[in-house]
Amino acid sequence: MRSLHSYQQQAGINPSPTGDVDIYELLTVTARLKELLSRETEHLKLMQVAELARLQDEKQRLVKTMEAFQRLIAARPELVRALDEDSRAELAELSYAFQRVVAENMQRVAIARAVNQRVVDAIMEVVSENQHAGTYNQRGSTAMPANLSVSFNLNQQA
Repeated sequence: MRSLHSYQQQAGINPSPTGDVDIYELLTVTARLKELLSRETEHLKLMQVAELARLQDEKQRLVKTMEAFQRLIAARPELVRALDEDSRAELAELSYAFQRVVAENMQRVAIARAVNQRVVDAIMEVVSENQHAGTYNQRGSTAMPANLSVSFNLNQQA
């Protein structure tokens, strides 16, 4: 059975000296990730893609840390049962609020992806409507200008 120490090392965070769940660290990580996801959701609402990129490194670190806590708690549920009643209540309340933020964030990500897909589809439709091969005339050329092709690159993902 792995300790929090090994999970924390894997996630790149400071290990607890006792190997038990540090409730304050768990609450802090959960609250910070909740705040970060709320900010990301706001940027998604406003379609501020550049702002999203700035949050990703910290989000990745926090997610790894949360996953480490989740694996430890799943493997050793007695650690949560050993918490005092106030700590368990605070953890439950924060977990509930966190789940609401995650659900809203997931909904906004889905909306942003759908909007991006519609934009790409509309661009492709316009491009394909304007790029007919045409027929050759007596001089062996088409009536289409040589520089009619449109090239675009989408390098951001929602």
